[in-house]
Amino acid sequence: MIKRFSLLLPALLLAIALTGCATQGSTQGQTARNSQDPFESVNRATYAFNTVADKAVLRPLASGYSRFVPRFLRIGIDNFFTNLQQPRNIVNSVLQGKFRRGTQSTARLLFNSTVGVAGLFDPATSVGIPLHAEDFGQTLEIWGVPEGPYIVVPLLGPFTVSSGAGTLVDWSYHPRRLYDDSSIRDKMNLFWFVYARSKLLSFDEEIDNAFDSYSFVRDAYLQNRDYVRYDGVLPTGDLFDESDLDDFDEFDE
Repeated sequence: MIKRFSLLLPALLLAIALTGCATQGSTQGQTARNSQDPFESVNRATYAFNTVADKAVLRPLASGYSRFVPRFLRIGIDNFFTNLQQPRNIVNSVLQGKFRRGTQSTARLLFNSTVGVAGLFDPATSVGIPLHAEDFGQTLEIWGVPEGPYIVVPLLGPFTVSSGAGTLVDWSYHPRRLYDDSSIRDKMNLFWFVYARSKLLSFDEEIDNAFDSYSFVRDAYLQNRDYVRYDGVLPTGDLFDESDLDDFDEFDE
């Protein structure tokens, strides 16, 4: 249904792809990612369909949004939607035992919802309260649930089994779903898709010009899940470049 998830694929697809745009990974890593994609032929067909849908519908709408909505207003909208992510971050921080992060996310929610005028402004960042991104897919993986194979869902986008299940759980209590007035709720959800896609317009050319855009997106998605699972620090101690991810945390729903 459009009001819940439809047309989400392109925004998620591009956002996650760009978290790993620096490299395609080593040969060993590539082999591991290939083995995590047992449904590749079906996934490729779905990916192609979703790409066509993006170019026909969502990309033009996002281009219009970026062109005609003033920058100061777009910043306020970004702050508003980011603030709506905080309940998810709070719940999953606690479930993962990250109580300091949970406290910080709670402080962000309270501060930005009040002083920040319903989240339109972001005074929490100004006073040094960090922004975190935690989801139930990560919670499941931390609890020992296998990540499962990579799948591409029509109009929804790339997932693993655990991240897909986590998305359903997180969506069940998301403020955008629970808002009482159905007319406002539906319009807000539809608008979110356009807003989310607009943040990624500058990367369209890079994705379009990739030698194999499907593999690029898949590998980058799995890299992103590694980043999320390990909070930016690989088991070997290597660090992800977190600056590549700053623009994309809000799309991990």
